Amino acid sequence: MSKFTAAMIILVVVLAAGGGFYALYRQDSTGKTGSGLGPQYKTDFDQYRKFDPQLLLFSRANMFPAGLGNVAGIAVGEEDRIYVAGDRAIRIFTPDGRLFDQFATQDVPQCIAVGSDAKLYVGMKDHVEVRDPWQGKWLAWGRLDDKARITAVAVGRKDVFAADTGNRLVCRYDIHGKLLGRFGKEDKAANVPGLTVYSTRLDVAIAPDGLLRVNNPGLLRVEARGFDGSLEGYWGLSSQDAIKKFGREIDGFCGCCNPGDIAVMPDGWQVTAEKGLPRVKLYDETGMFAGVVAGPDEFDVQTPWLDVAADSKGRVLVLDPVRKAVLVYVRRPPQTQTAPAHGGTTTRTNGK
Repeated sequence: MSKFTAAMIILVVVLAAGGGFYALYRQDSTGKTGSGLGPQYKTDFDQYRKFDPQLLLFSRANMFPAGLGNVAGIAVGEEDRIYVAGDRAIRIFTPDGRLFDQFATQDVPQCIAVGSDAKLYVGMKDHVEVRDPWQGKWLAWGRLDDKARITAVAVGRKDVFAADTGNRLVCRYDIHGKLLGRFGKEDKAANVPGLTVYSTRLDVAIAPDGLLRVNNPGLLRVEARGFDGSLEGYWGLSSQDAIKKFGREIDGFCGCCNPGDIAVMPDGWQVTAEKGLPRVKLYDETGMFAGVVAGPDEFDVQTPWLDVAADSKGRVLVLDPVRKAVLVYVRRPPQTQTAPAHGGTTTRTNGK
């Protein structure tokens, strides 16, 4: 072997090793090195932390620890009991935050929903498991593919929906666990964009109007969809507006991919939670901005996500993964509120 050939081999090995170290460096699980998206997605969040205090419609009434090493999801069940999933357990609390019950799960739960029959529907990484409260038994539904990551479950009378952020789709099941279909892919013929998910947050909820609410975080909007996945409308920013504006002001959604989580209140009003600039806000049933539930100063700046739920009394429950606690927000008295008359944009499709 010539000296030139040996030198070339050493150079190739050094470059390959350097590339490997760089790749490992780029695999940042904390998110501190950034999203890797283009400069148009970079936002200086500090200047948007402040907002008009008259927009604050709620105040924090309670905060209690979940009692878990890691928290993953929150839901409300019968008698407004609060369900928190995390570790390999489900913990149930009374509305005032006292521990009511707890039990172990067979896998690590990612999210949770409670049916009207008090059955629990728990999203694991790649499948849903159902617990019958009367028998205390678990039933595991069929597993999805290796890419699957279920981050939300919504339960109707005859249908169950699971948001799969890994595949950027929503799965529809019947109440017995039969997979009926998936939706969320782009439909160019119908001019319907696909679900755009740059992070690990995809949510689904059932609204009183009989439609689903699904966040489309990459397009900075919330969509109203039929149970078959048909796009019936949306509110938030259009994709063109998103690139230009990013909803940095309090009535919009900021960053590359928000809202991360949503909840629907009994009257159809909608609660959204954002990451990056952690804040929780309230919109009416048409998507008009109503006010703020909790501003950025309520949360640690490093908060990676917030999960939200609402109970029958209109209280907003926020699961904080940094505190590993549940924060309970209630409406302020009307005389202290000044709701704005401006807000997001609602767009109807299919003539609705």
